[in-house]
Amino acid sequence: MLKSMTGFGRDQLDREDYSLKIELKSVNSRYLDIHFRMPKLFNPYEDSMRQQISQTITRGKVDVFIEFHHRPGVGLTIEPNFDVAEKYLKAYRSITRHEHLSQDIPLDLLAQVPDILTVSESEVDETSLARDISHVLEHGLAQLDGMRRAEGENLKQDLLLRAELIKQAAARIEAIHPEILLKYRDQMKKRLDELLDQPQVIDNQRLEIELAIYAEKKDIQEELTRIGSHLNQFEDMISNGGEVGRTLDFLTQELNREINTIGSKSSGYDISREVIELKGQLDKIREQIQNVE
Repeated sequence: MLKSMTGFGRDQLDREDYSLKIELKSVNSRYLDIHFRMPKLFNPYEDSMRQQISQTITRGKVDVFIEFHHRPGVGLTIEPNFDVAEKYLKAYRSITRHEHLSQDIPLDLLAQVPDILTVSESEVDETSLARDISHVLEHGLAQLDGMRRAEGENLKQDLLLRAELIKQAAARIEAIHPEILLKYRDQMKKRLDELLDQPQVIDNQRLEIELAIYAEKKDIQEELTRIGSHLNQFEDMISNGGEVGRTLDFLTQELNREINTIGSKSSGYDISREVIELKGQLDKIREQIQNVE
């Protein structure tokens, strides 16, 4: 199947203690180019994510956005430090006895004492997180790939249509070219006869040879044949799909070369009009295949 290089995919997973969201966006590029925007926590998983992405995407610029949020309070542990509390209490009681103050010590006063409460947060299990990353990335990639496939199908239909239009224009040129070539040859002979003062001394056989050589230089049958061959390869590759973007680009360069040769060899309004049509359709094809994987 033909694939576009443009697409978007997203998936999210919500756990009791955290949420994970991964978004992927791809655009056309000559090679596979992956960029991550993510918290530092995910740096150890970058290589495995690259490998997972490359199993689905072979060409294009892929931006990966990762959001990770801990649930507030989940996994949070608060423990009293009794040793510190006991020392502060002894100190407070000594002060109250010495100053003849009330020995009631407000709890909120103790709570303000540094290190009297130890707050700790449980770390995310690395194995579970790696599994979740792979799971979310897999679903996001599936969505991205689905969009690239759908867009690829649209590209396929458009490219096949334009290839057919080029075939039709080339067929019209092939149909009218022999007659134009013959007329051109006759016109050249007539002009030569008119320019010579003594046409009776012309070596007619030599003249025929020279005209045939000149007419051969104007012949475009080989170019038309190669255009047909390139278009057949082009259509086969589009229909079969796969990673054909670079090969299609090469074929369009070859088609462009043949069309330019036809334009330089030919004269006359009818063929010039068809050459303009050929170039117009080929330009649209070249623009479209820049987005083919």
